[in-house]
Amino acid sequence: MISLKTYLQAISRAVRSNVQLVVTIVPTERDDRYNTIKRKCYIDNPVASQVIKSRTLMNPSRLRSVVQKIMLQINVKLGGELWALKIPLKNVMLVGIDTYHDPSRRNLSFTGLVATVNQHFTKFFSNSRKEDAGQEFSSSFRA
Repeated sequence: MISLKTYLQAISRAVRSNVQLVVTIVPTERDDRYNTIKRKCYIDNPVASQVIKSRTLMNPSRLRSVVQKIMLQINVKLGGELWALKIPLKNVMLVGIDTYHDPSRRNLSFTGLVATVNQHFTKFFSNSRKEDAGQEFSSSFRA
């Protein structure tokens, strides 16, 4: 069994070489390992990541389908487009914004914003902010 520390060290070495994606194959499903790998890749060393359980790749009759689905996920994580909308209106931007209030910690709230940035609605800008307790929408999202 590979230790979590070994996974993290390997990821640290890999991201030093300017990689775009870290693919990690793990033997079993463990939330602590998955969450630690994702945190390492998205927060500590910003790089796209794909975690795959080895069991997912073991069935030869489903392998082609499984690999295609994994490749679609990787394509999106690297900025690819899986689909596009054809809307006749020009110069339209779709925007969504919402605030989450953690019910177990009343002083913890976050606002998230996402907006389309191209005419086919396939590229997005997104941002999130920690809010003051009870604040519904952030004044920090000013244009």
